[in-house]
Amino acid sequence: MGRSRHGDESPMSFFSFQDVMMCTIGVTIVITMVLILQIGADVAVVQATESQANADLTKSRGELASEAAGLKQRLDRAAQAKSPNQALVRGALRQELRSELDKRDQATAQKKKVEQDVREVLAQLSADPSAIEASELIRKRDELEERLATTQLRRRVTYLLAEDDRLPVIIEVSGAQLVAGTNSEQDSPLAIPLNDPATAAVLLKQWIQSLPNPTKRTLLFVVKPSGVALWRDISQAFAQDAQIGALPRGLDLIEEDSYTSDRFRPAVKEAKP
Repeated sequence: MGRSRHGDESPMSFFSFQDVMMCTIGVTIVITMVLILQIGADVAVVQATESQANADLTKSRGELASEAAGLKQRLDRAAQAKSPNQALVRGALRQELRSELDKRDQATAQKKKVEQDVREVLAQLSADPSAIEASELIRKRDELEERLATTQLRRRVTYLLAEDDRLPVIIEVSGAQLVAGTNSEQDSPLAIPLNDPATAAVLLKQWIQSLPNPTKRTLLFVVKPSGVALWRDISQAFAQDAQIGALPRGLDLIEEDSYTSDRFRPAVKEAKP
């Protein structure tokens, strides 16, 4: 209980106002320091978490980049194994064709030399005019046969095919008929007289779908000047078909007297007397 001073009955406190203020300030300082320490600890935890997250992110990016590079290398190797360099393939085909032509030229030159030797021997052994005339006729016949073979070879259209999983379908279009075939002897060729373009398109579509693996085909249209209109009608009809329209198509224009198959080559016109 508080004491009275000089007979005053009001109670007297043991603590002055300054003491109370100092205690309040001290408590406030302690609480503030505790809060500052707690905030500092939280900031340190957040910084450590961010540093770890950044390190994990950098590591993950490096792993993903390494994995992406490995996948790209695997794709490149697979693409090279599946589809070889087309330039190398074409070069090898050209070299093979050139070699075959050189062999043919050498054989032709050798044949001419042998025939010339035979004619000279016959001329020496016999002075009979009929024998000499027969030898000259044989020589002219051989020359004409060689010229005819060269002319037919020039009229024959030949294509170099890429080595891929798609098989070619050669479609020759002229004003008289439509001829279609493949590079496989097992596939029966198609020949359609061009009476009705719509019917020809339907028959050609049915024939393509009857081939083995019809969705793995490439359509190469070989068009003569007389067959341009029919080719346009067939192209429009194929464009409206989902299956046939999805097949890759190529176009080549050839002369009217050229051909792509010995079986369907145009007949040679007889010379008028």
